[in-house]
Amino acid sequence: MLQPHARYPQQIVTLALWCALAGLTAGAAQASGGYGGTSVYGTPRTGSFDTDALSSYNRGKGIFEQRLGCSECPLAGVNLDEVLARDLLSNKRGVALTHAESYALDLYLKRRFRL
Repeated sequence: MLQPHARYPQQIVTLALWCALAGLTAGAAQASGGYGGTSVYGTPRTGSFDTDALSSYNRGKGIFEQRLGCSECPLAGVNLDEVLARDLLSNKRGVALTHAESYALDLYLKRRFRL
């Protein structure tokens, strides 16, 4: 343990120990997959959540925003609701999506509106 010294008063030693402890705690949380907080898309992130499903959900949300809901896209300015989600699940409105993109968009719509 660090001992106080004339050059290092007790307050600085205590601060250094707290900083080291905080760094270790943050590193352990990050190594375990994180805890709490939100993703870049605003979706809650927890350590116990299925990360593959969360990744697909966020990817589907991004696909909707970039390929269907952008300012030059077929659904520009349209509010996404359950009726539109059901319509999109049966018909992608002429937007060519890969199989993986279609899967992610379907998963996003189904989870968001509990369809």
